[in-house]
Amino acid sequence: MLTALCALLTISARADATPITGGVTFSGVVFPTGFMTTDSINVVNDVASVTCAEMGVCDGSYAPLNLNFVNGTTLTATYNDFTFDPLPVGGYNPLWSFNYSGTAYAFNLLNITSIERSVNGILLTGTGLATITGFDNTAATWSFSADKTGRFAFSSTTTAVPDAGTTGVLLGMAVLSLAMVRRRVSLV
Repeated sequence: MLTALCALLTISARADATPITGGVTFSGVVFPTGFMTTDSINVVNDVASVTCAEMGVCDGSYAPLNLNFVNGTTLTATYNDFTFDPLPVGGYNPLWSFNYSGTAYAFNLLNITSIERSVNGILLTGTGLATITGFDNTAATWSFSADKTGRFAFSSTTTAVPDAGTTGVLLGMAVLSLAMVRRRVSLV
């Protein structure tokens, strides 16, 4: 019976990849535009610098990018132009992407939650999906700002996703297993 219970526990456990943690930041240049009326962003040469890597402050799953800072090289990403008002169905997959040391990083822009405009600039915020090779795709929030000088900044931070009760179920099964083993030993 103990063997059957162990087999059941082994079968019910599932292998999950690790969710992405932390955040990443970018900077670049956009073509000048009238921020009060524009509905799209045009990134010059479709390139952005990974600024957290330049400053050595990337965190969580993005921390390996800090080695780029130590090496003193500029890490760039392909950063696609995008229309935001309205956002196309499905968003942008990916909004940006790059490879570093054999690992692919990308971000899918899925939703825009706010648009703030002024004659001096624009601020967009929303939700998306962070992707890194070897990790689970993970929900994230993002912000994009650009000013009248043509500079832009982008940041994304992953958001915690509830466990859905898996940990509680596994803990309960372990306690039940111990009780059954104890009962079996006391009967012998």
